[in-house]
Amino acid sequence: MQDERNREPLKTLKVYLENNMNFSITAEKMYVHINTIRKRIDKVKELLDVSLDDRIARLKLEMLLQFLNS
Repeated sequence: MQDERNREPLKTLKVYLENNMNFSITAEKMYVHINTIRKRIDKVKELLDVSLDDRIARLKLEMLLQFLNS
């Protein structure tokens, strides 16, 4: 149960990055409210202490997410 709850923020981050950091599209694809996506992304940024405005940081995250999903 706890493990599943921890996966959701990572899945949200992956979909968010795949959709060029668009909250609306991410919410549609994940079938959740846009505010849910905003909260999840804020929590991920806080936990990882990362700025998604930094393209190098985004690239690192995208690579890490690919590695975790393989």
